[in-house]
Amino acid sequence: MKSLIRLFVVLSILFSVAGCTGQSAQETPSADSGYAESGESPVPEQPPLIEQEHETDIKTSQDDLTLSIAPPSEPDKLLEIANGPTIAAGSSHVVGIKADGTVVIVVNSSIEGGRGDVSAWRDIVAVAAGFDHTVGLRADGTVVASGNTTIYSGITGNLLNVSGWRDIVAIAAGYSTIGLKSDGSVVIIGTDDFILRPTLSEWSDIKAISANLFHVYGVKNDGTVVVAGNNNYGQCDVDDWREIVAVSGSGTHTVGLKSDGTVVAVGDNENNQCDISEWTDIAAITAIPGVTFGVKSDGTVVDSIENQSVMAEWSDIIAISYSQQSHQFLGLKSDGTVIDFMADMFQDISWRPDFSDWIDMKVP
Repeated sequence: MKSLIRLFVVLSILFSVAGCTGQSAQETPSADSGYAESGESPVPEQPPLIEQEHETDIKTSQDDLTLSIAPPSEPDKLLEIANGPTIAAGSSHVVGIKADGTVVIVVNSSIEGGRGDVSAWRDIVAVAAGFDHTVGLRADGTVVASGNTTIYSGITGNLLNVSGWRDIVAIAAGYSTIGLKSDGSVVIIGTDDFILRPTLSEWSDIKAISANLFHVYGVKNDGTVVVAGNNNYGQCDVDDWREIVAVSGSGTHTVGLKSDGTVVAVGDNENNQCDISEWTDIAAITAIPGVTFGVKSDGTVVDSIENQSVMAEWSDIIAISYSQQSHQFLGLKSDGTVIDFMADMFQDISWRPDFSDWIDMKVP
């Protein structure tokens, strides 16, 4: 337990590095992450950026977003690809899809900002939670979004301007709104020269996308990975990755799930979060600063802190998410219910949403 407490202390520090704290919409990441603050209207320094692409003849099964189990290899079925995360956590909100395609959301009202009204959303098959906005993918390939239109003045584009998007099969969000089209191309709103500067319009043959505040990841049909964002921890060094079906990035380290159920990782390894090469039979992955989690095909959970967390006792899990404001780990179970865990050191935190009424949730 001491090791777990020590880890959560590290996590609290690292979230400021990864830009994952509950800062207001006008705050920018700390200088430790390669960005600098500058008074009332902070503008981050330009970090080292990298865009990588490496193609081979390797073919892998069809897959989707970071937090979901890989769907069957049926690329002609749009909704199989779109069957992405049904629970997602942003900076100060958590969103989930019900089995009937409606959406529920819990928000820390003490944090200034607009995570958005999702009460009218219908036929939703995947959700993404950005820093201060929420995105939903409809079954017909259109997209809805709600929340703040921008995060700070340096971002170009209205993050909610997705009404014209069509043929979308997957979504992701961070400081940006990202969509994967059925033809393997990618659309993005909210790029800026300081955070991403990705040439995503040049990406092709993409079958899965994911994102954090400072990176966008694409898994190609050949099992290789492309990434745009800062590389100050070596978290973009994925040139030699093959047979990848899903990617999750914490902002400081990047994890890839292979088609054979094994896992690879690069980037910051201060807490051994990249020492996971011996994992097998993994069906889903989640990376947060300092820790890597894997959901095994039998519904149990493994982690890079050698199963010292209560989550090691969980069962029937199909996806994991993390609420940065409440410091809660969320587990979506195969019966459509949601369970959560909070470390003892955070028990006195003022915002702890109750997920006991999150039942009949959509199961990927």
